[in-house]
Amino acid sequence: MKKLNTLLTLCMLAGLLLTQVSCNKDCGNVRKKLRELEDSMGLADLKLAAEKLGHAGQVALADGDLVVQNPASGFTWQGKVEQEGKYQLWVTYFSDHAEAHARLKFNGEEKSKPVQYLGAETFKKFYLTDGTEIEADELEENRDKIEAYYFREYWGSFDLTDDVELEMLYQFQPAGNASLKIHEIELVRERDFAAELEPLFFAGIDFYDYQTSEDGFVRNYYKHGADPATTSSVATCGQGLMAYSINHHIGRDPQAEAKALRTLRLFNNKHETIHPRRHHTGWRHHFINIRTGESNSEFSTIDTCILVAGALMARNTFDSDEIRAEADELWSSIDWTSAIADLENESFHMTGKSIDGVKDEITILFSEYIMLAWFCQKYEDQVAENPRQIMTPLEDVTKSVFMGRVVPSCIFGGMLPSFHVQFPFYMTDLCGDELFFSYQAAQGWADRMWSTQKYKNRTAWGVSPGSTPKRGYSVDAFYNDNKEDVVTPRIIAGFIPTNPVAVDDLRMIFANHQKQQVTRFGRILPRWSPATPGWQSRRIAGVDYSSWLYGMAAYHPEVGLDFFKEKMQMTFEHTPGQVRAVSGEETD
Repeated sequence: MKKLNTLLTLCMLAGLLLTQVSCNKDCGNVRKKLRELEDSMGLADLKLAAEKLGHAGQVALADGDLVVQNPASGFTWQGKVEQEGKYQLWVTYFSDHAEAHARLKFNGEEKSKPVQYLGAETFKKFYLTDGTEIEADELEENRDKIEAYYFREYWGSFDLTDDVELEMLYQFQPAGNASLKIHEIELVRERDFAAELEPLFFAGIDFYDYQTSEDGFVRNYYKHGADPATTSSVATCGQGLMAYSINHHIGRDPQAEAKALRTLRLFNNKHETIHPRRHHTGWRHHFINIRTGESNSEFSTIDTCILVAGALMARNTFDSDEIRAEADELWSSIDWTSAIADLENESFHMTGKSIDGVKDEITILFSEYIMLAWFCQKYEDQVAENPRQIMTPLEDVTKSVFMGRVVPSCIFGGMLPSFHVQFPFYMTDLCGDELFFSYQAAQGWADRMWSTQKYKNRTAWGVSPGSTPKRGYSVDAFYNDNKEDVVTPRIIAGFIPTNPVAVDDLRMIFANHQKQQVTRFGRILPRWSPATPGWQSRRIAGVDYSSWLYGMAAYHPEVGLDFFKEKMQMTFEHTPGQVRAVSGEETD
């Protein structure tokens, strides 16, 4: 975000302050590491902005310099903002002690701890006296060798009109010889959504509208400069239902209700000539010919689940008895618990052949299949006299420690593609769950920290499936499974509600016209690779593009995350006897 005149750089900027202070130890090696870290986080740009803009505040220091020493000391700051609005307050500091506790008073509003977000949340690094960086799990055994700690804290968002006054007090616990040096205080104005990012939001909606066929299918992919695809993905049809719902909610498409009803009726086999087949337990084909409804692909549990997620949002968005009835019929046409392979081991069938015992195609949580477990649990709660516990308690999902932070992971401990967390976040009511919210935040933090440090570019992150320069379509994950170093702005968008820094990163990408791509449905930010200059993906899979739609909608002032919390509440009404095969097709 553009730094205004209210950006105040307190340390490490020669000439901005009367006193240049140093650590009470020899920090040469550590400062070299700190500079490298600042470069990877984009902080060097903040310094440049400060030098150009100057600052509009006066500093009063408790002890005559900027080193906060035991037992407690602090500072005050007074300044003005040039333009009234909402501002974020960030504080970055460099300490030789791990337990520095702050108390802040900002324009009369008291706070005792930073806001717990990532990007926003406290970010820590640990260095030994020789400058070696260590991980958080190595901290205890090396505590006597720690040279410095680096903290970046977000203290919240404030409505400001004119004068600004900040008081901050730091205390160390336990008492001892400790010091803390303030590196930077920032007031960052939150910019207007429509001015910069709304065109990208509309392109996210219009993608699904452009991909919709006259019969109600949504095409599987878009290829820049090529003829429209002739296949549909059942999952993309579900995401189309969500796009119609969002477009209706903001009053942008008077035909959205008719489009949603047409798609629902199509999958309930009420089209005059096209009748997509079903497995005998109700699961739909993954890919379907949009002209005939025929398919040679598998009956897919997760892709059918995404179709029904779209139906749920449509049911809860449109004030239409017809849509509610069609959505309920679709819900009731599936034996959801047939997808359970082994309840004790938290495994689920991926295909109809696996359900029938013909082929072993099973997945074990944690992955995007947690949304399948969510729907199975809701179905069990509706139809069973004594419902079983199908969905794993969120506190028990598989996790790993990455860079000192707990993140969700697969059963084998590997890092996940980021869509594995984003899909259930938006396509169930889990975005309203505090613990799952923290999982989404942790995934975004880990993706961003690993990727931006590897590529030395603060906007080069967001690792998930899509096209690659040489290997075609690839399901990528950060850390150890991104072989062609491809990053995806749509994944950055999907993290906006939990990782506010994503908004600024998207603005920086969008401001670079070389990163944009002009399509038939608007300007977009395609996949790109820091390792392959000039390459951009020219093919978009509809199922993958949905992260862009969800994240931008959650950020839009007329939609917001509360829309997903409300519209993804389970309201389906089950009608017994609807599960059946269609056209005699009972296996893949």
